Amino acid sequence: CKLQRATIICGAEVVSAIDGTCAATHCKECCDKGCCDKDPACVWSGTPAECTRKVCEHTDKTSCEGDVDSLCVWDDKAKDCSKKPCAAVFVKDACLNKTGQCMWDTGVDPPVCKQIP
Repeated sequence: CKLQRATIICGAEVVSAIDGTCAATHCKECCDKGCCDKDPACVWSGTPAECTRKVCEHTDKTSCEGDVDSLCVWDDKAKDCSKKPCAAVFVKDACLNKTGQCMWDTGVDPPVCKQIP
């Protein structure tokens, strides 16, 4: 989590800060698809497969761009909702590892990962 302009912003593996705090999801605790599928907030995916919180799984532009976490971007051409490449990163090293895409902006407090213009 991070505090940004008086708003608590939660990362992809935490529940939104509706009550002013971020709470870790239990998705990572599931070791198999059956456990993961029991929670509609979780999805079983990836290689190797793991259970993670559903983020940016919207199927239309309005719900994608209106995502409660503000971590999503809509691709009109692909008709797809995905995580913003930089705004969804909260760790400096992970931000800088996205070479050519993101920069760590220390001009704001706290620092944020921003897309390179």
